[in-house]
Amino acid sequence: MREQAYNEGTAPRLSRVILVWSAVGVLALSLSLGTKLIRPVWRGLSVSAAIVQGRARLEQQRLDNAALKAELAFLRSDEGKRWATWYYLGMAPPGWEAGRIVEQVVSPPPPTRPERIQAWLRAARERSAQRVRMAGDILMVYCGRQDCELGSEVRNVPTAGLSKSDESGGSDGGSGDGDG
Repeated sequence: MREQAYNEGTAPRLSRVILVWSAVGVLALSLSLGTKLIRPVWRGLSVSAAIVQGRARLEQQRLDNAALKAELAFLRSDEGKRWATWYYLGMAPPGWEAGRIVEQVVSPPPPTRPERIQAWLRAARERSAQRVRMAGDILMVYCGRQDCELGSEVRNVPTAGLSKSDESGGSDGGSGDGDG
């Protein structure tokens, strides 16, 4: 009978439940002792991360300082003074023809995907509104509340030079069965 109960899967299920509850108990115990166990570890990790970030900032500051020292040394030279006068004040030495380079106007960047979607939705709403207005106009004409306004364009006007007309040398506009 025991073997049958064990084979049905009741015993492994019970051991899993006991394992899960014991893990939850250990976790609750460690959290209750959080000030003595987890907090120092967490604080140590955050302090070590702050130290690494501080070292990276210090190294970046050293690189920036070296670049500024090199720029200062260049600006103290005669060539650097001429360059600074030209660049910052817009002055050129006598005899030079000074010109200004105008950058080309940059076209606006293409619309992003959300902007394209919004434009498409706006156009779809406009088309829908136009169809509704047109349907309303048609209903008003059928109900007799509005006069039918036909456009001034004339449709199906025969023009010279068509293949079926007499002027172009085609058939006489007959039956079109090719017996002509």
